[in-house]
Amino acid sequence: MYFTVERSIGLTSGLAALAGLFLVRVFIIIYDCGHGSFFKSKTTNHKIGFIAG
Repeated sequence: MYFTVERSIGLTSGLAALAGLFLVRVFIIIYDCGHGSFFKSKTTNHKIGFIAG
């Protein structure tokens, strides 16, 4: 985004929105894995949560 701000503010805004959505989705995965509700296996929840974190 740093390199696109001089070219197009619209492109930069679009990239910022995509980055925000990605961040929210990763947080949801981390949160669900932390509470043990994303997978049935506790080990899988721990591993995926660790990787996403």
